[in-house]
Amino acid sequence: IYKLHKNTKSKQDSVGRLISSNRILIEETLDSIAKIALKKRETYLWNIFDESLKEEVQNNIDFAMLNPNSIACMELLLSSVQRQEGMHFFDKFQTAFLNFTKSVQMSEAGILMSEKLKYFKQSNIGSSAPNFNLKDIDNNFLSLSDFKNKKYILIEFWPCITHIIGCDR
Repeated sequence: IYKLHKNTKSKQDSVGRLISSNRILIEETLDSIAKIALKKRETYLWNIFDESLKEEVQNNIDFAMLNPNSIACMELLLSSVQRQEGMHFFDKFQTAFLNFTKSVQMSEAGILMSEKLKYFKQSNIGSSAPNFNLKDIDNNFLSLSDFKNKKYILIEFWPCITHIIGCDR
């Protein structure tokens, strides 16, 4: 894994140091125009960092495709599919999973990966949300399917309160 992630980890370390030093400059800078420029720089640096994380996920997928008999590669994909940067790779994760041998697919990691892919597909952009039931603030049961014919649905989750509002407009 070290060799697989060597370049991306090096990039992440370098950019991370730049982000840290940039944050110090933001805190120390009194000039509001300079502060805005430094914040733009920080956003740019975070974008580079995020792209390196996506590159890492792609490297994991490519490596797994070359090693369809490896449970360790299935575990590597399993760790990637659960991360934020893996959210745009559903089709590639699915393809890599199907490329594994049946024995790897039926391993503990493979079964867990299959389950993760099922939930990933349901939460993918453009997919229908899975139905759920819960109590609202008045202790009445609500189901997401109660709002099926509404054009827009806003769901707000708070630790103790849940609102589901449907709108026909």
